[in-house]
Amino acid sequence: MTPVESVWQEFIADYKGDLDKLFASRTWKKAIYPWLKANREIKIRTILASKDHVEIDMARGFVLALEGIMNLPGAVTVTKKEPEQVPQQQDSTDYNDGISWDDTEIN
Repeated sequence: MTPVESVWQEFIADYKGDLDKLFASRTWKKAIYPWLKANREIKIRTILASKDHVEIDMARGFVLALEGIMNLPGAVTVTKKEPEQVPQQQDSTDYNDGISWDDTEIN
């Protein structure tokens, strides 16, 4: 199990139902998500306007964190989907059945 999978199992998997309710609620759509977008925009403008490299790096980290939170509904949705079953391919011809001869024919 990869580190991402183990962290996902530990912190997110048990709360999928609650997260679905949150992301479907008006609170998420009308309050939390717009607030995240506004803060992301402020930090992006800070990055563009600032000349202090420490402040720029901190703002970049904050933008990445906000984008991770904003993308959480999509990540939860993707984990719900069952992976598509790919049918196993079989050879178009079975060479073992196609080549056969009697032992008496061999000289």
